[in-house]
Amino acid sequence: VYIENGTQTLLTNTTKLYYAWDTTAVSDGFYWINITALDSGNWSNTSTAKRSVIVANTFHIAAPADGSWYTGCNATNITITWSAAANATNYTVVVKYGNTGVFTTTVNGTTAYWEPDNYNYGDGNYSIYVYANNNTLTPSTINASNNGITVTIKVPGVSIWKSDEIDVATSKLVVGNSVSIKLKDMPVDTYWKIYKPVYGSSALSWEKVFEEDEADVEIDSNGKATFPTYITLDVAGLWIVAKYSGGSANFSDFKFFWVNTSTPHTLELDKTSIKYGYTGNITATVTEGGSPVEGAWVDMRDSTSALVTRFKTGSSGTADQFNMTEILQSHYVDNYTFIAYKDDDSPSTNYGTTGYTTNYGNHSGFSRTNYSYIMYGPYDPPEMNSTSVTFKVETDTPEITLSNTTVYWSFPDIIDVNVTDHNGKGITGALVRIKNSDGTYFKDGDYNLSITEVSNGNYTIEFPAEAANWTHLGVNSTKWYVVVSYDIDSDTTEEWNGTARFTVTKAPTIRMQLVNYVDKKIDVPAYSGTTTLSVGEVNIKFKVLSELYGEEFNSSSNGNITVTGDILYPATYYYDSSNGYWQVNVTPIKGGGSVTIEVDWDDVNDSVSESFTVVNGTVVTVTPAEFTVDNNVTINVTVKDKNGLALPYATVVLFWNQTGSNKINETSGDATPGKGKDGVYTFLLTKDDQLDQAPIYINVAVKNTHGSGYMYGYAKLKMDAKHDIQVNVTPT
Repeated sequence: VYIENGTQTLLTNTTKLYYAWDTTAVSDGFYWINITALDSGNWSNTSTAKRSVIVANTFHIAAPADGSWYTGCNATNITITWSAAANATNYTVVVKYGNTGVFTTTVNGTTAYWEPDNYNYGDGNYSIYVYANNNTLTPSTINASNNGITVTIKVPGVSIWKSDEIDVATSKLVVGNSVSIKLKDMPVDTYWKIYKPVYGSSALSWEKVFEEDEADVEIDSNGKATFPTYITLDVAGLWIVAKYSGGSANFSDFKFFWVNTSTPHTLELDKTSIKYGYTGNITATVTEGGSPVEGAWVDMRDSTSALVTRFKTGSSGTADQFNMTEILQSHYVDNYTFIAYKDDDSPSTNYGTTGYTTNYGNHSGFSRTNYSYIMYGPYDPPEMNSTSVTFKVETDTPEITLSNTTVYWSFPDIIDVNVTDHNGKGITGALVRIKNSDGTYFKDGDYNLSITEVSNGNYTIEFPAEAANWTHLGVNSTKWYVVVSYDIDSDTTEEWNGTARFTVTKAPTIRMQLVNYVDKKIDVPAYSGTTTLSVGEVNIKFKVLSELYGEEFNSSSNGNITVTGDILYPATYYYDSSNGYWQVNVTPIKGGGSVTIEVDWDDVNDSVSESFTVVNGTVVTVTPAEFTVDNNVTINVTVKDKNGLALPYATVVLFWNQTGSNKINETSGDATPGKGKDGVYTFLLTKDDQLDQAPIYINVAVKNTHGSGYMYGYAKLKMDAKHDIQVNVTPT
């Protein structure tokens, strides 16, 4: 094994397939490794590819020291130095704030300068890394041995409140207080003067607290001094004690103290917690000593301190109302904070669209002449504020409606689930599961259970067939629930969570399983056509099952289906063998009516029925109920809603109950006699208008505006044959 770097060569023989090289025993530098293999006859073969290694035992970051910290003027230019690495062509310096890189530079020497004085930098710990580079080598980059040293930046007004030389308790440095400023550990025989900040709209400047003929203090032989006059702290922010000579201050050589905001305001909310589905406003009121405060800002912030919205108080001390209906469209369950504050110095600051926090001034787009956030702290803090108020938005319970609350053990079945907020708006995207009394949850796909979202807050649960699947769902479970949850912002805290109970029981001898209209609500259907008209039909689909899995009523030869109720003509029905269900076609005639389907099944010697409520539709009556052909007849149609209110603006059409062109007449109501007044519509059917066939029915179809659409209704009258044929039979 050959290891060499031009000035140093190591050679060793070994019978093993590895060699441990102690790199700490050699000097820094670039090394080549090569290997020659020899057989028993000393025939040799040398590897054709050398491997390169860089030894960098002494490459490390020399300054700043790990754990050092900076603040104020000494944080404007941080010097980073390191020892040289062998064979390096240049070096890359990286500074990270957490995992985010905030500074990168590449230099040829062993010194770099980091100036953390713009909005990219804030209070906290920073990690420094140095890398030696040589793109002609592999690897092309190596790390300093102590990479990742930590330095801390302390921002005035955020994590540090005064220079050590300011001999005043920080608890006294609050707006409104009068204090005596004392200095200690200062350079002897120097002069110093106090300045307070002037936070302008375009620049930061300084205003002398004392005039020229007043005190600027000289540091005594003990390094101490006391300003002779008490100072009233009237501006929040960074005050400086600057070195003073020749009639001017040296603003690059100063000590500082931070004047904190006072808290005289009281903030009250009319509610401190709501459910997520709440719709309405929250009112915030700011007072001081019981009197309203005008011109204070009230911020609403989320748990990350990000601004949600903010309003300014009026003369009553009340902010514009916080519209939670709008806010909760993009903000979710969380602990929010409300705080009130007022900037009382001149000029006052509105704090833009971000509001005031200790980070104000340290954000993109913010720029003021003579100002650096890291050097001077937050820009123009408010002079007065309130204690914060916690406002909770809590998980809400949705409105859950189940189409079916009884499911039969081991049978396939369906529950349609409707999930809405408290205003009836469908909640989409929710997680729907079922839970048994053991507390076990089952989701879509578990043991052939199917749970799908249809649309607009509607979901369908399809239960599997066969006991093998049901055994996994819970043999002895006595309580079953549909569980709906929705974590909209995926933060592990749900905005919606609710349950609805259903029952699992043994199947009855015979039962009807609805395929559609599972809520048992139907409407009067629309008629169709203009000159060739047809009445509408409702197509009700269902299965008829016995208590034995797999046994269904599927042939009229095994029983009978009867349809009764408020219907126009006898219903028709058939068995759809391709889909495995019965379909009944029926025309309900009026709103508020009902339709009942009854099935008698001979094989099980039992019957079952379901009744459907007709929800939307008009109520139509016609006189006469019948008349004889070949007579002029006046037909009066009365149209009302299901509550008995006359409908004077309906469309009424009469047509023969036959195929082909069958329209008789049509009118649209205008509330005049015979055209809708009191809901009555009058038609004259002359002999010439009548067909030459009888008996035959005339259909009366009605359309009336209902919401954004229409509702319909039907009636019929019979044109009967004349019974005037005389028959003479001879002989008698």
